[in-house]
Amino acid sequence: MSCASFQASAADISAMSENIDTRIENLQQQQEIEGLKSEVKDLQEKLETLKVKRAQDKVKLMEFEKAKIQLQQVIIFVCLYSSASELSH
Repeated sequence: MSCASFQASAADISAMSENIDTRIENLQQQQEIEGLKSEVKDLQEKLETLKVKRAQDKVKLMEFEKAKIQLQQVIIFVCLYSSASELSH
C-alpha cells in the first residue's frame, strides 16, 4: 500500500467519522425535539384542564355570592321582623 492510498484512506475514515458524528448529533437533536414536543403537549393538556376547572370555579363563586346575598337579605328581613314585632307589643 502506498503513502498516497494510505492518506486517502485516512481522509475517508476522517470524513466517515465526521459523518457519523453529525448523524449522532442529528439523532440527539431529534430526540430532544420529540421530548420537547411531548412536554408541550402535556402542558397544553394541563392548561386546558386548568381552564375548565377555573370556569367551574367561577360558576361556583357566582352561586356562592348569590347565596351570600340571599342570606344577608334573610338576616335583614328577620331583624326587621323582630323589630316590628317588638314595636307592636
